[in-house]
Amino acid sequence: MLKRYMHKRERYFAMLNDDRVVRPFEWGLEFIGEDPDATDPHAVLAKFSAETIANSDEYFSIPESFEFSLRRDAHESVPPAVAGGSTRGKNPPATAGGTDSIQHVLTWPSAVATPSREELNGRGTIARLVERGRDNLRALLDSGAVRAHTVGQEGRGAFTAVRGESLFTASLALLLPETMARLTGDEDWGRGALVAVPSRHELLYRPIDASDARIALGDMHHVTLLGLDGEVGRLSPDVFWVRRQSWVQLTSSVGGKPRILRGTGFREALAGL
Repeated sequence: MLKRYMHKRERYFAMLNDDRVVRPFEWGLEFIGEDPDATDPHAVLAKFSAETIANSDEYFSIPESFEFSLRRDAHESVPPAVAGGSTRGKNPPATAGGTDSIQHVLTWPSAVATPSREELNGRGTIARLVERGRDNLRALLDSGAVRAHTVGQEGRGAFTAVRGESLFTASLALLLPETMARLTGDEDWGRGALVAVPSRHELLYRPIDASDARIALGDMHHVTLLGLDGEVGRLSPDVFWVRRQSWVQLTSSVGGKPRILRGTGFREALAGL
């Protein structure tokens, strides 16, 4: 079981990019603040490693420029639970201020900001904002910052994987017909397409144009589950059937058991292929 998992994991990462360049070995001294053209890079790295280990507390300490605030909040103490989770018959621990204690809270600015309603209103109507978002996605397609490659063999469940550094790569699913036409020349012939968005940096799709789309469904679900474990910006482990702006979930991994959902109409859609 582990052999199969590891091999599929390796194949998944091997197929993420098809433009790898073999470069000569480099010591990477510039990444530790040293001269990359040093005469003896081995000695430089050895000295750096020895000094880092000898002064590990200083090396891993928080830098002085780290901005944060410290405040004192009143916090109500919670009595310890007895067997069965009940606190009945137990007195709360006594503190100097009764049942209240001082809790020190460390805070720092969040990297995520949610715009207020007033800020959104100042930028235009919802319809205009949606159209602006679509324009931004079209610009992403034009930039060449996303790459598409085929996963699997044609006629045996092949599908397309689109990857990019942009956090909005997966959002290209909102422009699915344009994305398919621009990147791979595929078209939706009325039966829709299989779509998966395992992370913000990846979009998987396969038009339902042949009977082997059934194989593609299983393979896409497997690749999505494998890639989800170590991926940054994880989104969904499932595969969807996108047809006429409608998204139907086709797979599930609830309880740790991957499976194809029944009663979605997908089997019937394949009957005529």
